[in-house]
Amino acid sequence: MPVPQADTLVLKGAPGKIAAEAASWLTAQGVTVARWSEKDAYVETRWYDTTTKQARGGEGNLDRLLTSVKIRCWADPAAPGQTRITVEAVYRPSYDPSEPARDREVAVPKGSGGRGIVQRMLADLNKRLGVNRDTTPPTPPRTSPTPP
Repeated sequence: MPVPQADTLVLKGAPGKIAAEAASWLTAQGVTVARWSEKDAYVETRWYDTTTKQARGGEGNLDRLLTSVKIRCWADPAAPGQTRITVEAVYRPSYDPSEPARDREVAVPKGSGGRGIVQRMLADLNKRLGVNRDTTPPTPPRTSPTPP
């Protein structure tokens, strides 16, 4: 389950398509996607250091815990033709191998690099696939009828 502070957004499209769009967006930003499944509509990145712009597997960069983030996306059906995407960015404030890895993760704080990645991704996806964006072509200006 995502952390309670995860962001959500409703987009147009099937869950698998939305997950693919999220994976593609992250990859284009240089964030390495570790796992993604169109069938499960899920995306997970490797640990990504927002300062050095480097990705790492395993436990991430243990020397830079506060700037190493992992991003996960879940895409679930919302209404016909729409998907709710939930995106979390987490970090590990400490390293304690006696605890399960997922239990050590907490949501990144507002204003952090990881939070910025999530906000930019959701804004870009919303521009292209958002249900609330105006897709109606502009109405041509009316002209006054020409007098006979």
